[in-house]
Amino acid sequence: EQGFTVTDTRVGRPYDAIAEKGDGVLYLEAKGTTSDGARVIVTRNEVAWAKAHLGQCVMGIWSGIVFDASGEVDPTQGVREVYYWHPEGHELEPIDYDWHVPIKKQFWPNLNYD
Repeated sequence: EQGFTVTDTRVGRPYDAIAEKGDGVLYLEAKGTTSDGARVIVTRNEVAWAKAHLGQCVMGIWSGIVFDASGEVDPTQGVREVYYWHPEGHELEPIDYDWHVPIKKQFWPNLNYD
């Protein structure tokens, strides 16, 4: 509606779509949730991309998603909002960690691994 050409890029990229108009480019990350949308999970790659492209990233959140009896999303339900996305430390909370197994594996002694 605002004259952008939008391309779906969700496979293999840290953003879900590119919106282009003239020389301008916006990168869209989209999240859907059945919750109120006050918090959404983002990946480290999504955050890194947004930090490297400040002023060019937006976050679209569809909150309050409702599923019908057949398990399909009811497109008439929920709230859709778009925000400029400038992820900063106080807005990000770690929820898990990757543990890298040491090259020299040390197994617990006296356990039967069979």
